[in-house]
Amino acid sequence: MHQSITTLAASILLSVSALSQSLADYYPTATHQVVEHTYYSLEYSEPHEQAKWVIYFAGVDGDTERSDNFREDPLVSSQSATLDDYKASGYDRGHLAPAGDMDFNTTAMRESFYMSNMSPQKPGFNRGIWKSLEALTRTWAINANSPNDVIITGPILTESCGQIGQNVTVPCAYYKIYVDLSRKKAIGFVLPNESSSLPLESFVHSIDEIEVMTGIDFFHLLDDTLEADFEDDENIGDWNWDPELQQNNNSTLPEPTDLPTQQCKALTQSGKQCSRKAGTTGYCWQHD
Repeated sequence: MHQSITTLAASILLSVSALSQSLADYYPTATHQVVEHTYYSLEYSEPHEQAKWVIYFAGVDGDTERSDNFREDPLVSSQSATLDDYKASGYDRGHLAPAGDMDFNTTAMRESFYMSNMSPQKPGFNRGIWKSLEALTRTWAINANSPNDVIITGPILTESCGQIGQNVTVPCAYYKIYVDLSRKKAIGFVLPNESSSLPLESFVHSIDEIEVMTGIDFFHLLDDTLEADFEDDENIGDWNWDPELQQNNNSTLPEPTDLPTQQCKALTQSGKQCSRKAGTTGYCWQHD
């Protein structure tokens, strides 16, 4: 039994290591230093003292204990933010690549606590809606048995909600993009840096919209047709919004009729009706 477990662990690490060689195929555009760690990469923005984007392959499950060993990133040439920058600030050191996605071995877990992977998040956001989104995308990846789905995430730094420490920008919002490579589908989210009880579907945006908000071109290295498939639509009905429905790898997606039917009444820049769920006013969080 011990030998079989060891063999399985070695197989998982080998597959992740091999995948990491092609992670660069999905890199967004970058204007600052790109830092490549063992299992994730990032673009570090020195003016904001945090990453503009973090990218990694999702779907490898594990049980490595959380280390909570926050420390400076030795690979950031201009020096990353420090623990002192966050001290008594009232903000959490919010993970971009979450520790829960890096629990498949000790190296991945350890590197996930570099300060370059942190951003100042309000406690109610970090421990609430952001944590829920991390759990949802983790469920998608693990239950799909797909260790090469791609997640790109980061703060929206085109607008600031203040600073902490030595020039650490407090973002007003964050984005997350999930790419299901086997189905050739992608979905994007934008969440304000604040507590929320709205369903995650309310925060869905097309990747084209996220590119406008961030100034980042996310899939510029891909074939134009595939890039267009990823970026054009929101495709809410293509995704499972109830993790309890995903009991095994053969679980089916809910039909679009099972999804919330109260749609935001606002129109997007393309003239289409916003596809996010509306609140009591008839509009989503962005258009209210």
